[in-house]
Amino acid sequence: MRARIGMLVSDFYAGPTSRFDLGNALVVDLLTGTLESVTDPTLFGGANALAIESAPGVWEIVQAGAAELIAPSQ
Repeated sequence: MRARIGMLVSDFYAGPTSRFDLGNALVVDLLTGTLESVTDPTLFGGANALAIESAPGVWEIVQAGAAELIAPSQ
């Protein structure tokens, strides 16, 4: 699986840990590649994992089960 590089478009707020967060929307601008919606078993297998630097030197891993293209790259 290839890594994707991008930047947060808007703030990403704290949510629950170790369970689905249905209240937050993670908006990213990917430099290359795309994300796609995946089934729960595929998500549990590691799909759509993203490393986010929430503060200088502080990283967390999140995953996205549902993905939506907002705008294609220019």
